Formats: sequence, structure tokens, C-alpha cells
Amino acid sequence: MTSKVNVAFGENEDFSIESSLIEMWQDASRFHQRICPHAWDFDSAGLFVQNFRDKVGNLFQNSCERFGIESEVDVCVKHLGKEYELVGATYVNEESSQDRGIFELPWWETAKMLYGSEERQRFSGMDIDRLKFFVDHELRHHLDLNFLRSQKEFKPSSSSTYENFLFKYALMARQEGFASYELPKGSISRENLKKELSDHTKSAKVILDEIKRRSPLTEENKNHIGMIVANGPKYLRKDSKRENPSWWQGFSCYTQGPKLMEVIGTARLPEGSHMTEEQYKSLLHEVKDMPLQDFVQEYYQSLHQLGFDRRHAIYPQRATMRAIEKRT
Repeated sequence: MTSKVNVAFGENEDFSIESSLIEMWQDASRFHQRICPHAWDFDSAGLFVQNFRDKVGNLFQNSCERFGIESEVDVCVKHLGKEYELVGATYVNEESSQDRGIFELPWWETAKMLYGSEERQRFSGMDIDRLKFFVDHELRHHLDLNFLRSQKEFKPSSSSTYENFLFKYALMARQEGFASYELPKGSISRENLKKELSDHTKSAKVILDEIKRRSPLTEENKNHIGMIVANGPKYLRKDSKRENPSWWQGFSCYTQGPKLMEVIGTARLPEGSHMTEEQYKSLLHEVKDMPLQDFVQEYYQSLHQLGFDRRHAIYPQRATMRAIEKRT
């Protein structure tokens, strides 16, 4: 059984995406031809619009087949607003179910990734491969729908204390790490992974130590933490001319999250081997059924199995497990 993908163009009282695409093609302005020159590879506006719909549908269809997603998928190409200018796809999990996944694409960004000039795409990195990356990410969220739903069962908590922050961050690292984790390219070097984890642990420690020092967090302190996250350790030195240390990796569930998946996956492979596509998909399907506490425990067990220690753990084990146990 394969997924059925439905692609629609959004419209409201003021804006119709399909009409806008047709008008763009018919007007053939210098601006549009410079930004999306391949829109005029077609002999008519109708053929261009149909190709747009087909390309989007094929991207979702291929990813659904790759991840074993059998539910129906609705994709709406629409105007999402300026805040989505660098976003290639959005998963609307509140409206989705096991039988139907709901997705949205920003029309203009999608047009640039599908029909943009090669030079501009190389400069921005926003091409069809990037769009495929966005689609894969959001479809992994749909594959992970049970976990997203289970978050509602967790006891409410704010991030105003160190322990609450650890819980919230572990939750988000699991969620976005799962969606961001891609099949590793080439053989997996444990030594390289060890070095990367050491850098990520040092990076996380900068933020976590500051949160512990300032807990409970007032709005002023939250803003202070936000500035460190945005600028790195150099912000603490109050010297904007100084560079951040070479080990600084930033602090984000999108940055550290995939490392949790990578550790679990690497621990299951012989040293120096490649992860196959089947092993990758098997890992995704196994992890998606793990409760948060089991997943984080699996992560720490995998670290120990690889011979790594707390210098490579990213988050402190005891404090993180205690925070999760109290709230799940």
C-alpha cells in the first residue's frame, strides 16, 4: 500500500496562489524571469502550473514511500507570511491524524527552489535538494505523530528552573532530532563522533551552567540566556571583537538533537561500517515507538557502549533523567 498525495493551491479573499502563478507566467516580468527563469521552460501557464503541482506531489510521494508512510497526505501551497521565507515545508500536526497528514508549503520560496536560476540557487543553497530536505524533515514529524501526541500527556512545566529546562530541552531534542536525523554518508568514525560530542557538550555546558546559576529564570535572565545562545560564549566576555572558541557549536534542539539519534545508530553498527538505508529506516521506526524516558536512557546506554563518558554526553545524565522521571 502506498500513500495518496493531494496537492492543492491555497486561496482566500485577497490572494489565489494558482492565479498568482498564472499571472506571473503571463506577465513574464524581468524580475520574475531573473528569479525563476525555468518557469518559462513550458509553453503555457497551464503547463507550468501543472508541472508545479506534479513536482510537489512527486517529492512528497517519493518521501512517503521511503519512510513507509501509508496515510493520505494533503499538501497546500499557500502564502504563509514573511516568517516562513526560509522554511520549505510545515507539518500541521494539530490537524493531522494517523490516516491523514496535513502539510503546507510557502508558494514563493517553493517556486524559487523548483524553478530558480542555478547561480542563485548555488549562492543561497535553496534548490530542489533543499526542498527535498524540508519535505523529508516534515514527513518524519508525521511518522513520529504518536510521540508528538504523547507530549500532551506530560505534566505541564515552564523553563523557569534548571530542572524544568532540562526536561523541556530533552523533549525538544528528541522531537527535532528525530525529524532532522538523516542517513549518514560514508563510514561512521567513532573518533570523529567523539570529538563532535565533546564540542557539543562544551557548548551545552556554557548555557546550562548559566541557567543553573540564574535559576529560577526571570524574564531578564531569560533574555540574558537568549543573548548567549545567539552570540556564543563571547557575549559573556562583553567583547564583541573576540571570536567564539573553535568548539562552540551553538545551542539548539536542531543542532544537538540529531546527535542523540546518531549515537544510538552508531552504537548498533560495527566500527567503521556504513549505515544502510534499511538500517536507517529500521532505526527510525524503532525510535518512534519509544517513550521519552526510554529514548533518553537508550541514548546514555549507547554512549557507554561506545566507550564515551560524561565529557561527551551533551546533557548531564543524572539531572536529565531525574527531570524526565518527575514529569512523565
